[in-house]
Amino acid sequence: MTDFGLRVTYDLVYHITVSVPGNYRGKTCGLCGNFNNDRSDEFQLPDGNVTRDFQTFGAAWKVPVPGVVCDDGCSGDLCPKCDDSKKAVLEAKCAIITNPTGPFAACHDVIDPESYFRNCVYDVCMAKDEQSMLCHSIATYMLDCQDFGAKIQNWRSPSFCPFTCPANSHYETCVLPCTSPCPGLLDTITCTTTCVEGCACDNGYHYNGTGCVPFDQCSCYYNGQTYKIGESIITDDCHRVHTCQASGVVLSKNMTCDPNESCQIKNGVMDCFPQQCFLDANGTLTAFNGDSGTVTVPGAYEIVESCDQSQTSDWFRVVVKLEMCSPGVNTIVAVYVFFNDMMITVDNKHNIWTNGRAMTQTTFSKNNVKVVVSDNTVRINSPTNLQLSFSSTNKLAMSVSDEVTDMVCGACGKLKPIDTTLRALRERVLMSLHGPSTAFASLNIGQWTAPDFPQ
Repeated sequence: MTDFGLRVTYDLVYHITVSVPGNYRGKTCGLCGNFNNDRSDEFQLPDGNVTRDFQTFGAAWKVPVPGVVCDDGCSGDLCPKCDDSKKAVLEAKCAIITNPTGPFAACHDVIDPESYFRNCVYDVCMAKDEQSMLCHSIATYMLDCQDFGAKIQNWRSPSFCPFTCPANSHYETCVLPCTSPCPGLLDTITCTTTCVEGCACDNGYHYNGTGCVPFDQCSCYYNGQTYKIGESIITDDCHRVHTCQASGVVLSKNMTCDPNESCQIKNGVMDCFPQQCFLDANGTLTAFNGDSGTVTVPGAYEIVESCDQSQTSDWFRVVVKLEMCSPGVNTIVAVYVFFNDMMITVDNKHNIWTNGRAMTQTTFSKNNVKVVVSDNTVRINSPTNLQLSFSSTNKLAMSVSDEVTDMVCGACGKLKPIDTTLRALRERVLMSLHGPSTAFASLNIGQWTAPDFPQ
């Protein structure tokens, strides 16, 4: 239903109804006709001409859908016919629609049941699953009758067109969709004044958008979205978190990211994510801001370093040497980590040198820098600025502390403040759909070659 009066109903099987307000009279076209009260020109083609052939009319308004093949239907004597003996049996079954004392009698003066009866007989005759089509055909008349406010009696039973309902609910012929006290439902759906057949919640249970639950298990509604109990939404550049509590209550409180995390949007979700940069065995770099690309040229690259070269106490630098070990794939062969008074070298066989001396033990510590070898991974930690790991699978991971997030340079990129603009969101969505951009690698990696290393 739209604010200008268009209403479309679909029974999720095969029956669709479309209604428009009177100001569209004479202004429509398509299979439903031109709405001009003239039955002689109902089969109007897109070019304005009128045909008498229903097959031609239907084919003219067919819309191409990729991957879908539709035939043009049939017309007149070319259409399949229902055998007379079978037709008589089906007429008796579909007669529940036209029975003057049956469950639909109150609707006969509102909507003529004859066309529904004929459609029921023909559709059931042509269907592979006759019983299912019979139930759908009868339900179609009921849906349209209830749309006009007619009161229909129960026509289903456990043995005839049973209606199965989920837990904590039961079938009723007339259910109003907007009676639940759970928060947010009236904000997310358009309520109608007429009822429909369906599942009603048992006594003590309420519909929360997905099922019938006790009131204290109602979902929460916040900022146009529905959340289950226990779910949280983070806003305001990760400074506020809103958590769904029992009975649909949203609890909001202040929050901050951990020192080794930054506020980012990933897959459309704002949250605190680790401030990490990765370089895998195939030469694919994922920067601090989530952008990624593949290194196409072998060489030595500045991966991450302190931007301020005059810095003394917390200065660091990481250089990675990549070589083409197989066609088109550049692999890490050595990692060089520099601090003020220390240089650590790790090759791809996990041989380690500190200030040129081979490291023979599994741990080394000096001047607040610690090197540990465990679980086939070399870890280099300087708590004030850099944490680095280099695994036996040739994957390099780096993170920096919150205090230096705005003071790092290199191919991993600066840790930029979160950008919640539409453009930034669009770029992230496109990257998640189409994969990393190779333009990133050529733009950032190429300009971060290490000048003091042979290329």
